[in-house]
Amino acid sequence: MAQLRCLRGQNGHRGKYIENVGHRQQQRHIKEIREKAETALWFSETYGLTPKSLSLEDNTGQMINVNFKSQEFNQGNYHCIGCQPNKPYDNLDKEEKEKIRALLFIMDRFSISLEGYHELTQVEKSLPRTYLIESYTEVLDSKWQVTRTPGDAPGAELPFKLLLEHEVRQHLKNIELPLQNIKVKISGDGTRMSHSSNVFVCSFAIVENGQNYLSTSGNHTIAIIKGKKKYQTQKA
Repeated sequence: MAQLRCLRGQNGHRGKYIENVGHRQQQRHIKEIREKAETALWFSETYGLTPKSLSLEDNTGQMINVNFKSQEFNQGNYHCIGCQPNKPYDNLDKEEKEKIRALLFIMDRFSISLEGYHELTQVEKSLPRTYLIESYTEVLDSKWQVTRTPGDAPGAELPFKLLLEHEVRQHLKNIELPLQNIKVKISGDGTRMSHSSNVFVCSFAIVENGQNYLSTSGNHTIAIIKGKKKYQTQKA
């Protein structure tokens, strides 16, 4: 218990309790709890078990049920993650959507978190509200079926069959006569991300695309695995 208290002091939340903050801050706290809980419970999948929800109780006795996959939580007085009080991203006009996309690109490019962006909106009131940025990230997430890669090394993968079908259709649209056979090149490459961190990237390309298959735009990522480029990693 002493060790747990020590770890909690190092990595735990040191601010106000959730019942003592506003609705928007409650949303951010619940989202952070969900992300940390999903990370902490990754080992359950090695037993063939998938965590679906987390039940919590605040100091007032209010129960909160956090759903991992749907990114929502059920409660009495708390707002729901993903439930927007105004218009969500899908209801914005074209110009507003473009602005949201540009802002998210900048946030990703310079590693700005949603929490950091929220603080900026408190200083510059003309910036789009945080929930619109969050709504757009959920729209993007819904378009991809990202799953954990097999094996012990941490990683993520996209469904190869669906990716290949999509690229083959696009390829057939751009040629006059359909080919009877289409050659697909699958490759893997290791990249050093930092002094002590390596990433293995698996991708594929359609050879018949000509010189384009040698370029970045012609190669499509299948999986990214944290680990060195070695046989054990590729086999998994």
